Amino acid sequence: MKNKRRKFWSVGVPVRFEFVNVILILVIISLAVNAYIVIKIMGDLPLSAREAMVCRFVQFNFLGIMLILVLALAFVLYSCVGPLSRIGGVLDRVAQGEHSLRVHVRKGDALAGFTEKVNKIIELLDKVKKS
Repeated sequence: MKNKRRKFWSVGVPVRFEFVNVILILVIISLAVNAYIVIKIMGDLPLSAREAMVCRFVQFNFLGIMLILVLALAFVLYSCVGPLSRIGGVLDRVAQGEHSLRVHVRKGDALAGFTEKVNKIIELLDKVKKS
């Protein structure tokens, strides 16, 4: 049986993008755990100490969430920008008349399905040129 991809707005989402879901879950868990810690620890402290502790927790949460978001952004850029630059380079050379070229991307890249379609178009151009 064929391995089916989950649909996201009628576009097949590669399995690698489940990583982004994991990142979002980690952010939510981090916020929940820190909120619980703040509520439990802060109950017995005097007001000035509570305020200082809350400020530290907020700063820690902000830095943690920013780090997680930067890692998620790096992942998305790695899996999208590389294939786009390869497609652009191949299409430039195809426009110059080299119809024997094909676009090759890493397995699991976000634009793997798109590159297959670009390769089919280049094959059709090659067939038209030869006939």
